[in-house]
Amino acid sequence: MSLAETPEAVRRELAGFEQKVERPCACVFCAWPRVWWNGRRTRSLTTMVAGAVVFLAEVVCRRVKCGSCRRSWTLRPPGVMPRRQYQLSVVAAGVAELLCGELSQLEVVERYTTSVRTVRRWLRWVAGVAEPSVLAARLAEAAEGPVLPRVEPFVRRGWERIRSVVRRAGENLFLLEALGVVKGLEPPGLASVLEAVIGNRDRMTTYGRPLLPELAW
Repeated sequence: MSLAETPEAVRRELAGFEQKVERPCACVFCAWPRVWWNGRRTRSLTTMVAGAVVFLAEVVCRRVKCGSCRRSWTLRPPGVMPRRQYQLSVVAAGVAELLCGELSQLEVVERYTTSVRTVRRWLRWVAGVAEPSVLAARLAEAAEGPVLPRVEPFVRRGWERIRSVVRRAGENLFLLEALGVVKGLEPPGLASVLEAVIGNRDRMTTYGRPLLPELAW
């Protein structure tokens, strides 16, 4: 989703996704070439559009089933993460405001229409999404140059007990952003890089540590 689009344009695009999406030519689990449509599912999501938080309800997605392994999965619109209400564009913006901006947790909660518990979960999720040294190595490889220095995010009063989480979250956020820039992906890097890694795979947990072997510790 382009940040230049309006909420109305994004709503229209997502409303027509189920009609435009093509049936896959193979199963994403076993690569069997025979798959068929398997109904629809409706989901809601919260994303960033033109710098604003937008809630989108009743986004209809097509489901597909394999004729061999009999497993099924949902075809997601581009940029929409599986099993996640708050999309990674919102998470990236909220965590960046919390670590680098001047907003308090309550102000982040109000701006991004969420809860304190969810914001803290975002922070821990970003800290655990990858090993910073792995991201740094990927960045050095993609840029064909030296790695950026480690980033030490500002640790606010009351955060001393989660200092390591805050540091890792800041490192991952900045390294993913830099990696996205080097690869020519649309910002934020947290969303675009992980979307490129996940691809069409389903059942990627979004709370707790994601199942991303490419970014493993």
